[in-house]
Amino acid sequence: MQEDPAFAERQRRGAKKWHGVNKERRAAYRKRPEVALRLRDSSILSKRRRTLARFGLTWEREQELLDAQGWVCAICHEPPQRPFLDIDHDHSTGAFRGFICGRCNKGLGLLGDSAESLRKALRYLETHTARTG
Repeated sequence: MQEDPAFAERQRRGAKKWHGVNKERRAAYRKRPEVALRLRDSSILSKRRRTLARFGLTWEREQELLDAQGWVCAICHEPPQRPFLDIDHDHSTGAFRGFICGRCNKGLGLLGDSAESLRKALRYLETHTARTG
């Protein structure tokens, strides 16, 4: 079947006109709980796919990697508190490193993604942790 550009243009014009005339009707429809949830979930998944693509990953590849990782943070081994684990990457090269929870991601970021900073923090904790008993 061959495409008809004139037909496609008529369809676009008709849809644009309908959307313009039915703004209130569309808004009411989108506010219905089941529709809002579906639209929100669709939006969330679309955003996740775009984010994954920035690191050269597909949705399917993410699922494979998370299966291998046990669906937990690669650092603390805890399940995520949000719908998705964060995509950890090297800020200087942009290379993907793994999936980690938001707390571990924030910790790495605050320590400047530096192994030396992490070692210093570990030494500090080992030195200053209260000894019991």
